[in-house]
Amino acid sequence: MVRLAISVNHMLDTLQAQKEILESESRARMQLLATCIANLNDVVIITESDPDHTEGHRIVFVNAAFTRVTGYTSEEVIGRGPKLLQGPDTDPTVLRHIGDRLRQWQPVTAEVKNYTKSGNPFWVSIEIVPVKDETDRVTHWVSVERDTTDSRAAEQQLKRSQQDLADTLEKLELASHMAKIGSWELDVATMQPYWSPETCRIHEIDPPATPPLDRAIEFFAPEAVPTIKAAVQAAIAHGTPWDMELPMITAKGRPIWVRTQCICVTDGGKVVLLRGALQDITDRKRSESERELLERQLREAQKMESIGTLAGGIAHDFNNIIATMLGNAELARRCMDREQAALQSIDEIVKAGRRARELVRQILTFSRRQVTDMKPIALESLVREVVQMLSANLPAKILIKVNVGDGVPLIYADSTQILQVLMNLGTNAIQAMRGCGGTLYFSVETLVSSPPLEPVDSGHRVQSAVRLIVRDTGPGMDQATLDRIYEPFFTTKPPGEGTGLGLAVVHGIVKSHGGLIGVWSQPGIGTAFTIDLPAASGMPDALEQVAAAPKEKAPMPTKSGAGRHILYLDDDESLVFLVRRLLELEGFKVTAFSEQSEAIAAVKADGGAFDLVITDFNMPGMNGIEVMQEMLAINPALKTAIASGFVDEALTEAAREAGVSRLIFKESAVEDFCSVIRELIGEPS
Repeated sequence: MVRLAISVNHMLDTLQAQKEILESESRARMQLLATCIANLNDVVIITESDPDHTEGHRIVFVNAAFTRVTGYTSEEVIGRGPKLLQGPDTDPTVLRHIGDRLRQWQPVTAEVKNYTKSGNPFWVSIEIVPVKDETDRVTHWVSVERDTTDSRAAEQQLKRSQQDLADTLEKLELASHMAKIGSWELDVATMQPYWSPETCRIHEIDPPATPPLDRAIEFFAPEAVPTIKAAVQAAIAHGTPWDMELPMITAKGRPIWVRTQCICVTDGGKVVLLRGALQDITDRKRSESERELLERQLREAQKMESIGTLAGGIAHDFNNIIATMLGNAELARRCMDREQAALQSIDEIVKAGRRARELVRQILTFSRRQVTDMKPIALESLVREVVQMLSANLPAKILIKVNVGDGVPLIYADSTQILQVLMNLGTNAIQAMRGCGGTLYFSVETLVSSPPLEPVDSGHRVQSAVRLIVRDTGPGMDQATLDRIYEPFFTTKPPGEGTGLGLAVVHGIVKSHGGLIGVWSQPGIGTAFTIDLPAASGMPDALEQVAAAPKEKAPMPTKSGAGRHILYLDDDESLVFLVRRLLELEGFKVTAFSEQSEAIAAVKADGGAFDLVITDFNMPGMNGIEVMQEMLAINPALKTAIASGFVDEALTEAAREAGVSRLIFKESAVEDFCSVIRELIGEPS
């Protein structure tokens, strides 16, 4: 019995020792667990299983991380609920989800926006698990919370950056489309290119399809293919970049111009990638071409204006010289017996003088130094008049045909100048076909689609246009000749057969009428000039038919002067001598001066002694207008006339304001003086 008692006591001692050991180990493990929990970076909160107040489950434990994150000490939160961490932006939907799971005694994971003791928001990722006792009853909840504020901010920043990147790419794509600039790459290892969407659009193919390299190169125009192939080879072999402007043909067959650029990407000294840009520069090329054309036209206009100004000035002196030659030749003819051999030489002098006078007329027309007599005229009548004149000496192998459309309106033009246009074009065509023969066509038709013609007079609007076509089947012209046909003094005719002013004059007349002129020519086929002139609209029927050419003046009766007294003023002594003799032969009494002051003094001395005063316009010192103003101030009833080598709108207006009776174009002044005088002062009584 004693022995049994000793055994039992020993057993009890052993069990007690083992219990103490287990309890010690358990305390050690609990201490280790508590230490680990206390030192975790994540927040640990242990609450009771059942909520017993408005703040929710009562907190029984928080670790040090809780205080570090929330600012609350353990003493401030033990016994309270987690609701103290919630704030205005805590999502109630998330809270309801957590509550539902806890009521079902189920673990839950969520992300919640909490607030620190000082009111600053922070985000935590929560994982809540139940703690059960030996009877499997939930006694506590352990919540492990990780502060995700920084990671969430980084995630939000990443999303914003991704959105910004997407927006930027979209803007770049839009800018690329607006600028018509695409990108491309070529992987040297696979020789497979990549095209951006805009590059595909430039080639007029649907993105993102990218053709193989050989097909991509074939988009360039045939003449540019060798260039781009050589550039690709040089870039791959030597790393040579390029920047070129080349023509291209799109997938839809539309010709365009592109600027292509390339840089080379290397790895270990070897080219591994070609990267570049492609821009559609068709609009820029077109603008440059148009600008170059306008600059050429401006230079041509400035050159023509300069030559015209020079020619107009020279023509004035030529007029005086030619008038003197022709006048003296006529005087010499009158003084000689018709049987004298010298008359033939005088006739040749007159013939040459008239040719020179015609040249001066062309120069003045080219330089636009003549007043235009604009009125409604029938272009058909002018064409038929010119055809009649050209047919008089037409070579046998050349035919002339005229075609006039129905209902062609009148044109508003100067008939003399339009005749000059028709004669120049017709004569040129006949001379071109002289060796080979052919047909000269004149066509007149209504222009259906009117070009933007300019009005030549503020009183007449350009509502429609008439088209004149002068076409021949002659040898035609090459492009080099076509580029120069309107240049003054340029001619392909042999010496003595052309002045080179004909087409320059035609060009000037058409432009002065507010019209357009075009030319087409091809060697071996022929040449065609197209002229569009403004139609006269709203004109009275009485004006519909106008003479096609100036009427010839009736022969002037001889000895018509009958003692009428003429005062003549000109600074050119030779013209003074000539006019005096001419008028005296016609029976006029002539007082001539070469100094303005002397002529004015003569009028002041006896203004009533003169039936007519004629003065030159262009004189040193006082011009003809100023002289007439002083003379008319002395005697307002004085009949006056001014002669000038060029008569323009400004001179016409100045003469009208000064009260001058008549302007005389000096080109024909010497021959027409007697006729003009008779018109101004009437026949003698």
